[in-house]
Amino acid sequence: NLDLTTNLGTDHLNSDNTTVSDIVITRLGNPGGKPTVKIDFTLVSNVVTQKGPEIRSVQTTLGIR
Repeated sequence: NLDLTTNLGTDHLNSDNTTVSDIVITRLGNPGGKPTVKIDFTLVSNVVTQKGPEIRSVQTTLGIR
């Protein structure tokens, strides 16, 4: 599972019916600049249909304004 842990506890970000893989977190920008990261990962459904498992690649960028 992909989990998010904060001072309030831990929450699951996906279910047992999915697998998260190929997580890559890349820092972008200049040293001393505003923090920005690019996050890439793959979600695979553990529920197989006639067409096979559903696979999605996700890419997002997060930064501070």
